[in-house]
Amino acid sequence: MLKESVSKNKLFLLLIFLMAGWFFYHWYFDKSHPIAGMGWCDQTIYFKVAQKLAKKESIPANIFSYQIGYPLLGALFYFLFPQNPFMPVSLLLLLASLAFLYFGAKSAFSSPIFIILFLFLLFWGDGAARTLNYPIEIFAVSWNNQVLFFCFSFFFWLFWSRKKINLKLLFLTGLITGLTISSREESVLFILPLLAIASKQYRIKGKNLLFLILISLLFYLPQPIMKTKIAGSIFSTGRLSDQNISYIRKLLTYTNKERLANNLIDVVYNSSARNLDFGKIGVKAILQTNPWLWLSLPGLALFFFKNKKSTIAKKFFILSSFFLLYFYLAGENMNIYKLKYCCIRYITPAFISLNFGVVFLISNICCCIDLKLKKWQKNKNF
Repeated sequence: MLKESVSKNKLFLLLIFLMAGWFFYHWYFDKSHPIAGMGWCDQTIYFKVAQKLAKKESIPANIFSYQIGYPLLGALFYFLFPQNPFMPVSLLLLLASLAFLYFGAKSAFSSPIFIILFLFLLFWGDGAARTLNYPIEIFAVSWNNQVLFFCFSFFFWLFWSRKKINLKLLFLTGLITGLTISSREESVLFILPLLAIASKQYRIKGKNLLFLILISLLFYLPQPIMKTKIAGSIFSTGRLSDQNISYIRKLLTYTNKERLANNLIDVVYNSSARNLDFGKIGVKAILQTNPWLWLSLPGLALFFFKNKKSTIAKKFFILSSFFLLYFYLAGENMNIYKLKYCCIRYITPAFISLNFGVVFLISNICCCIDLKLKKWQKNKNF
């Protein structure tokens, strides 16, 4: 049984081995960034909170600026890796994301070539020039964004490979939902709609729906408890820089059309297009480093309008990815000045849909060419 399982998944096991090796190289031998992200403001705060949680010490308000879910993951490994508790977190999230994306792609594409192409385009590195523009590099340094990428990978696998959902999978869905929302506050805008469409797609009703909601709330529960205890209210951002304004007020002023237009040029198209000083920092825009993504829009359009087998859930996943792009590109987290601070990490979950569109287009073109060649060969033989 074990030999049969290994034989069927040789490619997957090889990819896991290669990715783990690549991870350890980036983490311990690549000198272009601080080990574990220490010294970078956000990650230093996460480390301090994880340390306090592991030692069961009170958390002062001045370091409780973000969500509690991600520091909790670090706290789980603190006593094993006291100097680097987020290393195993990043590794596990990377390998789990790879597993979900591999088996999702296995259901989406018939040929192993297209599976490998999809994963390569999504996780490729840029050699010696480290810019943190790519998901694999994001996993090489600790970030709470990794949780959201992992969550999108899970829903990609769920919508593309699962026709039914059992109780164990319901539990896993609830766990990932609660953990993600407690790790990044704004992820609720993307995850709850995905959860709703999953409930419709798999006809989750009655007791099963109640079970899913309760599990999601259970794994989200640490956040409102800690938020109320430290920040005074679950509706407060808890950030000193925002003077404890509410999430609603923050959200109403978050997105900006002018910011969106500038980021589409500077962050997506070409970081030097507007000849700004920071356009010369050496960090390129997305389409400069990932030129194949020009094919994503025609590929996704083909998937939407020509692929009759695609479900509503799959299409909604892609729409959610575009909403994520809009939210961050129109928000305060991204601009040309933040490119050198790796702001592209915020939108890496959308890279899953974008690269899927590219490979879907290529696979259909190859299929058409293959059919024409077979037809030509048949006519020639006749």
